Amino acid sequence: MADYGIDASSNNGTVNWMLAQSRGIRFAFYRRNLCLWPDRLFGVNGAGLRDSDLQPCLYTVWSPYHPVKAQYATFVKDLWAAQWYRIAVDVERPHGLGVKNSKVLGDLLWLLNSIADWHGKRPLIYTNRYYWNRYYSNRPGWGDDWGLWVANYKRSQPVLPIGWTEYTLWQFSADGNGLGPYYGGQSTAMDLNVAKGGFLAQR
Repeated sequence: MADYGIDASSNNGTVNWMLAQSRGIRFAFYRRNLCLWPDRLFGVNGAGLRDSDLQPCLYTVWSPYHPVKAQYATFVKDLWAAQWYRIAVDVERPHGLGVKNSKVLGDLLWLLNSIADWHGKRPLIYTNRYYWNRYYSNRPGWGDDWGLWVANYKRSQPVLPIGWTEYTLWQFSADGNGLGPYYGGQSTAMDLNVAKGGFLAQR
């Protein structure tokens, strides 16, 4: 049986996590920060998620245009690593710095490793085929050292970015699905995800 999850941010308003769980959701990711800016509803939604029976997870949205160490500091501030099951780094910001730009890739790798050291588990990379291949890595390489959370819609199976042969999580439905209220959001839509077998058994 597949394990389903949602991911949310302040764009979804105050989330009713208990309602999401009643709809069959087993895990949830909530946005901690957008680059240098904390999610404005993290206090209420983060606390509610931790107090629910869902597996509580966090994600951070990374940008190559802002200092990576400041973004990391914004993410970890006042967080206790043990309270969060998994962490993901959202990598889908377009940039004009060149796909092979060593500073862009170096900063991203620094962030991934820093979060792994802090949390004790390697974070997932959230991305999609277009952004990853165009802006981050147009050839097989280091990406598959990290679990993949892939965004791809209206398909029976996701199309993966270069460098991965399998995914950990698949975001299969998002904007425009009209399912926000059904899954506890105050928004029109809610991002929906399915996990590969074993995701919820990881330690």
